[in-house]
Amino acid sequence: MAQYSVLAASSDSKILDMAKAAILEEDLFPIACGDGEEALESARSAQNPPLRLLVMEACLHKADGFEVLRALSDHKDLKKIPCLMLLDPKQKISGSPASLRLGADDYLQKPFEKSELRAKIHSMTKHFRPHASPHPITGLPGHPELENSLFSLLSKGETCDLVCFDINYFRPFNDHYGYDKGDEAIRMVAHLTQGVLKSSGIPDTPGTLSHIDGDDFIVRVPSGKGDKVRKALKEKFQSEVQKFYSKEEIRKGFIFQKDRENKDQIFPLMRLSTAVLNAAREKFSHYGELVAEINEALHQSKVGSQDI
Repeated sequence: MAQYSVLAASSDSKILDMAKAAILEEDLFPIACGDGEEALESARSAQNPPLRLLVMEACLHKADGFEVLRALSDHKDLKKIPCLMLLDPKQKISGSPASLRLGADDYLQKPFEKSELRAKIHSMTKHFRPHASPHPITGLPGHPELENSLFSLLSKGETCDLVCFDINYFRPFNDHYGYDKGDEAIRMVAHLTQGVLKSSGIPDTPGTLSHIDGDDFIVRVPSGKGDKVRKALKEKFQSEVQKFYSKEEIRKGFIFQKDRENKDQIFPLMRLSTAVLNAAREKFSHYGELVAEINEALHQSKVGSQDI
């Protein structure tokens, strides 16, 4: 019997079937719902196995995904369940950019493959992080807190730069050296980012530095300072990351690690992929659109081996 259940809610039967298959592949019990009202009722009645994650479309029939989240926020236990929100760029969510809150813990924009959805489900269930709670490795906030601080800023008509970055080739390093070393590398990134902010004269106030998930971070800085902070982060990381490798690995510039087929593969040493986006109220209609733009910018940075 599965240890945990995952509730998937979508008005699209194809998406719902994909979600159910991805959940089962993770040895979890799927609870499938076709609309928001059913999702709310099912979440409230789920007991055995206990609910571990919500996977919901933002635009559901009868009740939107964020309406479901707001209703669950009054429940003592269910308010702690993290949510992966699925976004459709073709659908518009009602509400003004200055006031609309989605409140999810992570986002995935259509179209996506089952492998992408499964990877999100795996990360959010195996490395469990209660809704709107600090990251267990760094103690830093995630998407919900960043969303609140960002919209508080934008509602005043102000703008800011978002420096977004993740660690390329972190997974091979983590597999090669073990989880303890991987966690140490993640904490190193958080610490050096705080140092860069301090040396740049940027106060590390709530919502400034966010640890989104895994090796993904976002730094909110004043408009016009994003490129300077990005450059300092990359330089500092290239210096600090060398302590995690042997002299021979540094000389070669790569490590050997088994892939999923148990074959030897060569992986480069870890480096940062970065992107800088300017956030302004008129540039997006809700936070999910901004997250999608961030993900695309980081993807382009990886593909093109250059910063965005």
